[in-house]
Amino acid sequence: MSEASHTILWKRVTSALHGRAVGPASSQGALAAEARTKLGTDLVERFLNGYFFERQYGGGNSAMTEEQAEALVRQIENLPQPVAPAPVDRAVPRGVILEADKPMSAGPILRDWSMLEEAEAYGEDERRGSPLDALRQLVLEWRVRGDARCRERERLKVAAVEARESEARARARLKEQASARRTEEEAAARQHAQQKAAAEKQQREARAAAEAESLLQTAGKLRGEGDKRGAVAVLGKLVRQQPDSAMGWFTLGWYFGRDGNFRRSTRCYKNGLKLDPGQKTAWNNLGHDLRGMRRYKASEQALRQAIKLDPDYVTAWANLGTTLREMKNLSEAASAFHEVVRHRETDGAAWYWLGVCRAGCGDHRGAVEALQRASVMHPDNASLWIQLADSLRRLGRTEEAAQARAKANALGIPTPRLRREVPLLALVAVIASFGADRLGSTLLGLAATGAFAAMVARLSLDRVRFFWIAVLALPLLALQFIEAPHAAPIAMGVLLVWTAAVTKIWRYQRGKSATGSPQTPRANQALS
Repeated sequence: MSEASHTILWKRVTSALHGRAVGPASSQGALAAEARTKLGTDLVERFLNGYFFERQYGGGNSAMTEEQAEALVRQIENLPQPVAPAPVDRAVPRGVILEADKPMSAGPILRDWSMLEEAEAYGEDERRGSPLDALRQLVLEWRVRGDARCRERERLKVAAVEARESEARARARLKEQASARRTEEEAAARQHAQQKAAAEKQQREARAAAEAESLLQTAGKLRGEGDKRGAVAVLGKLVRQQPDSAMGWFTLGWYFGRDGNFRRSTRCYKNGLKLDPGQKTAWNNLGHDLRGMRRYKASEQALRQAIKLDPDYVTAWANLGTTLREMKNLSEAASAFHEVVRHRETDGAAWYWLGVCRAGCGDHRGAVEALQRASVMHPDNASLWIQLADSLRRLGRTEEAAQARAKANALGIPTPRLRREVPLLALVAVIASFGADRLGSTLLGLAATGAFAAMVARLSLDRVRFFWIAVLALPLLALQFIEAPHAAPIAMGVLLVWTAAVTKIWRYQRGKSATGSPQTPRANQALS
């Protein structure tokens, strides 16, 4: 599934800002504020308010055209680099962390490409890697294990040599008359050797840490320059050389997740969490990517582990709410979104989904309260006003419901989009019906029935429309298995025409998915 143009432009904006040591931030608004502080420009705010938010949450419409947005993005990409602070000399490079609890200075800072960013809470999560990507991941892990075995064999050889030398020294000591002075000298020599070994070990660890940081920096720069394959290759080299580097696995998983390659990203996160199970951001990102693979139960477990490590982790709560909502567990999803708005009251998207979940649970009074809070932050969202009007109508507040509905009509109710697979499934059902009629094949009749059922499922009908289609479908689908001339194709044709009439397919827009609710960005960050 291809990305929307406004999402692609936003990725270009974030890449340009990251290349200028701006970000990552907890939200789009925070990123725009940081760009204003460090770069002295309001271009990012103009892009978000005039184009991105309206395209993302306003049904795909905005006051700014795509050409104007493209010109604005080029201005952001052409912004000058901020003046970097003087580097600080240090004996041993710092360890790489994902998040820091200490406040950061307000002055400009250098971009730390080893920083692991958070995956997003909401948005389209249908992209996955191919089976070939799983094979590549297996080859990578096989190479890691092979390199580890080679290093272990070298270590055993060195240990054997050292053991033989130690045995020879012991035999020499047994042959000589050890005097007190010789004993003291040997003790001093052994202490010196231990100190030297400790110093060498510390130097090796320092070199390994420096090499790991250098590779992470290189991968980040390659990623910022658009060389994704080169960045992944550098990180693959890092995890082969240092398979016990949890940060290497986390960063590699993050890069795969950013590209929608969830098969490989989840494997990388799991390998890293075996080494460092206390990393809450990695658990959050793992849960996000597992949801992208529709493994909702595993996603819920990973996100709850992140929340267990930090009960105030807002991003994990938002991800958990989205996962539970897709699992149709609306009551617990509402509780998760309530935690989000409790910690971050300005999160308009969380208020909206809290209202949707409460309405789905029958709590329309709570839904009205949440949706009204969301409408203050997003007054131009037609879908929000439609949901609010429905909840007000169910509470008997007809006048307010009419006003909300009028507001939605004034903003322009987004036309639902017809998924591409719907006409394809309809064609398969017709062809299978003709085949079942001509050949008298029960298997083709089952194929026609299955294709029709899959088509109805992809229409996302409400209960009333589904009932009217099901009432006519049950007897007509039975004709697919009756050996009567032309019964099956006629029945299937009537059924398809009836389905089109009930669902009003001709009023749909052509597209990939229905647009009945505002979409939130793919990042695990609520709207600013």
